[in-house]
Amino acid sequence: MKTISALRPRHWLKNLLVVVAPLSAGSITLPTSLQLLVAFAALSLAASSMYLVNDVLDRSKDREHPSKRLRAIASGIVSPAQALVLSSVLGVLSGVLGWYLSPSFFGLVMSYLFATLVYSIWLKSAPAVDIVTLAGFFVLRIFAGGLATGTDVSTWLLATSFFAFLSIAAAKRVVELRFVVEKVEGQLNNGRGYVASDLGPAQTAGIGVGISSALLLGLYVETGIGAASFSNPQVLWLTVPLWTYWILRFWIIVSRGKVDHDPIEFVLRDWISYLVIGAFVLLLVVAQ
Repeated sequence: MKTISALRPRHWLKNLLVVVAPLSAGSITLPTSLQLLVAFAALSLAASSMYLVNDVLDRSKDREHPSKRLRAIASGIVSPAQALVLSSVLGVLSGVLGWYLSPSFFGLVMSYLFATLVYSIWLKSAPAVDIVTLAGFFVLRIFAGGLATGTDVSTWLLATSFFAFLSIAAAKRVVELRFVVEKVEGQLNNGRGYVASDLGPAQTAGIGVGISSALLLGLYVETGIGAASFSNPQVLWLTVPLWTYWILRFWIIVSRGKVDHDPIEFVLRDWISYLVIGAFVLLLVVAQ
């Protein structure tokens, strides 16, 4: 089980974002569902490949972390050599699935692998650049769903998603700044390039871009989805207060210190988040 946990299979749920573009466009059919399944598998394998590389690079720091020290590579259950071999196999398989969909999707998978490798080696230690990059990875998943199914992806949807995930990425750094307090030469010992005084600005920025994403969602409903093939597009306005509620609740919980080292892990365990996602899907169905 520890070996499997090194692949972080729970994080594969992030790749369900591939359904966002075709779902919002009302273009999910049996053929596109199969394409989305392959896209989901390709991105999941690619993500696990890079998680292994990241954990190899971070193994020394992870051993000093109260929870990350239990990871398979940091704890010594999986050796760095084994992890890198498995990473290579998963990377090749993700490329094969990407090529099966289309040369364009293969290019996207290769770009994702390269970008995440650069992030693991360098960008994750550059303050502000790191959270912008993380948000970009989430947006890439949404774009991938459109590319896999031939669905046009609205720039409004991409912009809304970027600000939403920028907020969540900022929360990840806020949580780390709260938990890691030992300083080394003016920096925190998590290797992220942040100092303790960055906590306030990071939290303010996270809340600000989260509320901005709600504003962009309203503009998306009015300008983007409103012109699409929905018989009752006005129903979609209910998504705006729904998302505003979720983002405010999320940041209240973060500020109370009730989120562990990874906000995504919190979301995956939070039943209210699942209710909100279900409500979003239901509103899209009713609007159609």
